[in-house]
Amino acid sequence: MTKETNAQYHADLTHVGSTMLKTYRKSPARFHGLYVAGTIEPDPPAPAMVLGSLTHCLLLEPETFEHVFLVAKGCKVRRGKEWERIKAIAETEGKTPVFQAQLDHADAMARAVRANPVAAKLLRAEGAVVEQPIRWQDDSGLKLKCKPDLLIDDGDFRRELGLDCVLCCDLKTSETPRPEQFWWAAQKWGSLPQAALYVDGCRSVRDDDRPVRFVFIVVGKEAPFDVYTYYVESSDLEDARTANVDTICRLARSLETGVWMAPGQDELLPLQPPSYRRR
Repeated sequence: MTKETNAQYHADLTHVGSTMLKTYRKSPARFHGLYVAGTIEPDPPAPAMVLGSLTHCLLLEPETFEHVFLVAKGCKVRRGKEWERIKAIAETEGKTPVFQAQLDHADAMARAVRANPVAAKLLRAEGAVVEQPIRWQDDSGLKLKCKPDLLIDDGDFRRELGLDCVLCCDLKTSETPRPEQFWWAAQKWGSLPQAALYVDGCRSVRDDDRPVRFVFIVVGKEAPFDVYTYYVESSDLEDARTANVDTICRLARSLETGVWMAPGQDELLPLQPPSYRRR
């Protein structure tokens, strides 16, 4: 069976993934324009996203590199005849054009991850399932999906770490990989609701009761490309799951009623500072 590509996974709008939930949480109207009506064009991938995708590919699926990316050799900027020629070829072949400097940057980050003792063990775990989509139906009736970077269910590996659980791992590139910084970054970018969704997806396809623990492998975007590995605390995961349930239920109602408004958009509201700034 041919493995589902990343492009095919994201093109499937019959199931809702973590990025789609995050979009709805920010703006139901934007979700409708992007994924229902098709009236809003998706934003092109920013350089930071391309760097993250390159690093993922080099670490997790290096065999797919030539099918996903096209190196624009000799180009250093996104303009000029040569860049336009390579860009046209990439579009025809369904690939993402990248500069050699971007590839070198991603390669340095990937080497840093492989050199980290904990991250290296996770990447080398026996029988780890890489980038395998999971689809299931929520109690609300909404069809959901996720695509864990690594799903590890190796008994020897679990015993080595002293854990009797399945590990669902996600690779993140971050400007702030350090412990005192990454928690805030995870809050800002919605990484904890993503973690909760992935754990629920992993549980949905398992036939045992062993817990699933979510692990971030985080690599810094700048030299020396510091690498840390974090597991998500149960309390944070439950808080994120509660937020997901609220979002999923509201999305299900929007799909049923055709009303695409966020809470408060149909009210006259007082202008107030965020709760953390109130006294």
